[in-house]
Amino acid sequence: MTAPLLQRASARPAAHHWRADRMRRAFFFASIEQYIVAIVGLASIAAVSRLLTAAEIGVAAIGIGVSTIAFAAKEFASADFLIQRRALDRSDINTAFTIAASASAAVSAILFGAAGLIEAAYAAPGIAVFLYVMCLAGLADAVSSPTQALLRREMAFSVLARVNVAAAVATAGTTILLADAGFGLISVAWGQAVGAATKAALSVAWAPMRLPIRPSLATWRAVLSFGGSKGAMTVIDRVYEALPQLVLGRTMSHAAVGIYNRSTVLSGIPDRFMMSAVFSFTFPALAARVREGGDLKSAYLKAFSYIAAVYCPALALVALIADPIVSFTLGEGWEPVVPLLRLLSVAAIFWVPMIITTPTLFALGANREAFLASLYGRGFGAVIIVGASFFSLTAMAASQFITLPFYAWISLRIARKRIGFAWGELALETLRNAAVLVSSLVLPCAFVLRSESGLGMMPLEAVLCGVLTVPGWLAGLWVCRHPLRKEVELMCVQMRNRGYEMRGISPLRAGARR
Repeated sequence: MTAPLLQRASARPAAHHWRADRMRRAFFFASIEQYIVAIVGLASIAAVSRLLTAAEIGVAAIGIGVSTIAFAAKEFASADFLIQRRALDRSDINTAFTIAASASAAVSAILFGAAGLIEAAYAAPGIAVFLYVMCLAGLADAVSSPTQALLRREMAFSVLARVNVAAAVATAGTTILLADAGFGLISVAWGQAVGAATKAALSVAWAPMRLPIRPSLATWRAVLSFGGSKGAMTVIDRVYEALPQLVLGRTMSHAAVGIYNRSTVLSGIPDRFMMSAVFSFTFPALAARVREGGDLKSAYLKAFSYIAAVYCPALALVALIADPIVSFTLGEGWEPVVPLLRLLSVAAIFWVPMIITTPTLFALGANREAFLASLYGRGFGAVIIVGASFFSLTAMAASQFITLPFYAWISLRIARKRIGFAWGELALETLRNAAVLVSSLVLPCAFVLRSESGLGMMPLEAVLCGVLTVPGWLAGLWVCRHPLRKEVELMCVQMRNRGYEMRGISPLRAGARR
């Protein structure tokens, strides 16, 4: 009896390390994918902003907003059902593909029929053709989304990374080439369609065994049951994200829509470049804690601190160097974006609680609570945004200082009932992260005050500001005893040991020598 017990005991650590290595590998590829896609997208934004006018970009933003809201309805039959299914069989896969194709075809037909009415409502020639092309993108997505859900289920992130990077390059390349050739705003729609077709083709080519054998609706109840709350939340989120462009298209000029669109895109830079690295060690730990029934409160507060410590200083830095970011990224003629970018970046600090709260509620199975938080927060925000749109772009951007804190308050109240943290505990973590934020900005602000150009600095001065945030950020982590400090220390040790290994020196011998 002893030998089998010892074998099983020794097998457990091996299995644990295998799962840990697989998890690290998966999130490594996921992070690399996000970084590359973000860089490609930013390059596309820079090129298109120089090739199209603000009015053309505004009309394209309206078209993308309308199509995004329309195709969000597919989430009521989300292919992510395949990820959550405990035991998956061929009927589940056939049903997911059948429902995805049927939903996409129905939405495309409705959008195709309404395109003329939408063009007349916005008095923007070209939107109808734009929406026709976006219907093709939606149909292609019906092929790729179930296959990608299966790949995520299997944690095949290396395959997903190759597919999504290729799709991003195809989207950006097509858009830039057509815009440079003089096709105007329709180049954006064709870029989306070619990117979606590329994603569908590669998903099928690299995962041929996952294609459905025949149409089926065998497990349609399970698909629709899973997609209920998630689909409703997705629709609400997509409507809220597209609302500024759609409302501005009716109350202001199309050029104003383009300016506001570019402001929101640039304010999302920290989200694209910073958060993927944080997610790689925050959310896996949180999900594991939920599965194991551990202390969820401490995991939640720690994840909140990790995210706030990275995200908030990055947003503040974007607000500080908004002028060179706009001039370098968008080029000449986009100066009105600068003040809007500053307002949106600072206001986005209030978004931090939702980054961690919504996934936590879903991990706990509290889908209804997550939906209600989104409904109340987004509903209130929609009323404020619509009202602000009748005044100015600045009023719309400033309205985020009302809508985001309210949404954060609603989400935290709901999360507190499920997680059990005290307001004082959250306040303590918030104060600690505020101290890290202030510490990280001391040197950049001092540099700006002593510089002759002030906030209108050159790109190289902006890079220097970014570098100057690092010493203050590290000092804030150490002085405040921030939990992220341990991660930084561990990263430094691993980098040092890697350096020793590259030089053929054992880390243990190097430590003994010191």
